[in-house]
Amino acid sequence: MYKLLFFILFSFHTAYCLDPVFLQKGDLIIDDNFDAVKIDISTWPSAKNPLGQKVSDGFYHFDCSQSKDKMKRITLSHNFAEAMGDFILELKIKSLHKIKAFNLGLNDDNGHCLVTRFDRKKIYTYKYKEKDKYSLHEYLDVIQSNLKDGQPYTITMEVCADKVFVHIDNEHFLMSQNPRFKNLKSKIFLTLEQGSGQIDSIKIWKGLTIAEAQVQNWLDKKTQRPEVNLDHDRRYKQNKALSDTRMNLANDPQYKKITDSLQNKWQAIRAQYPYFQNYAKRKKEMEAKKSKPSFQAALKEYKKLQDAELAYLSQVQERLSRQQ
Repeated sequence: MYKLLFFILFSFHTAYCLDPVFLQKGDLIIDDNFDAVKIDISTWPSAKNPLGQKVSDGFYHFDCSQSKDKMKRITLSHNFAEAMGDFILELKIKSLHKIKAFNLGLNDDNGHCLVTRFDRKKIYTYKYKEKDKYSLHEYLDVIQSNLKDGQPYTITMEVCADKVFVHIDNEHFLMSQNPRFKNLKSKIFLTLEQGSGQIDSIKIWKGLTIAEAQVQNWLDKKTQRPEVNLDHDRRYKQNKALSDTRMNLANDPQYKKITDSLQNKWQAIRAQYPYFQNYAKRKKEMEAKKSKPSFQAALKEYKKLQDAELAYLSQVQERLSRQQ
């Protein structure tokens, strides 16, 4: 049975009071308690066609089984009127049932700049790949989840310059850092995959810096968090190992040559075939994979470069393993 564990990553129990870590609350940008008779489309334009979504009894209700998306996902997104710098988010959730996964993400001009992923046994943050060029994920922090299904939680998130703090309680919290987080954010989104649930409220404030960030206490707690058991999650382990190796090879000349070739090929294919790895045009891409020989040939060339990159990463990992 799927648990709510993951959804709570950003959250702490409603009875728990969290002092600010990096920021204090400034102007209130979003204040939606879902008390209206229908979803506010001016705030949540993603719900313009609200299949599987409704507002009643002071809650936003979602049922992903009604989604027409192949992966049974529902997204609630907001486009900021003015690009957002530092901010604090608070999300109150009543309950979730049989959710496979949940993402909370931010967009900048290059696409998704930050994603927090909740699945059944772990919660983690990562910097997502940029659009319009070849890029890669960076996995930044991960925790195991021991949260309870059906219990109300308040989710808080602070984004301050290049840092992000996501909090549930003294055991369930994430601290991440990446230069891209400094970019002005144009959009925030919640994506739920499968299952159903209710959201009580969503609020976002502009963030104001405090005199002294309360960081050390949380850094100490971070060293005391239970280790995440990834023995049965080979995909995550492999992806993280590849990500770590890529980061360590950032200044390696041979690796840069490989990634430059990948990036150039990616952009050349996208210029000729605008639907290539374009989520909004994924249906057209799938059709072209079946019917366009020239597109099929370009994909084979791109796949060869990807295989060469993975082969080089594998060689580096093996060499490092022997040295240890």
